[in-house]
Amino acid sequence: MAEYDAVLVGSGINSLACAAFLARDGWRVAVLEREAELGGAVRTAELTEPGFHHDVFSAWHPLWVGGPAHAELGAALAERDLPTPTPAPPRGTRFRTAKAHS
Repeated sequence: MAEYDAVLVGSGINSLACAAFLARDGWRVAVLEREAELGGAVRTAELTEPGFHHDVFSAWHPLWVGGPAHAELGAALAERDLPTPTPAPPRGTRFRTAKAHS
């Protein structure tokens, strides 16, 4: 049986950031996830029609990009081919008046 210094249950952004910090400091880390993909709610999926991608509960993406964990880990993640995608436009809201703002 494998031995770990830390086992994190769930692969949301907080768990992944925690795992990255611990691994960087030499800990043996396991991240357990019940879903087929990592990321928790911060992910993209085709929920309605093929080819139509949805932002699945990750509207807080700007908090990661502007936060201290990304500031410290972002370059190392990008070096390992794990860049933080930044969509254009990064957000949009449709109002009842049928006007959209982004």
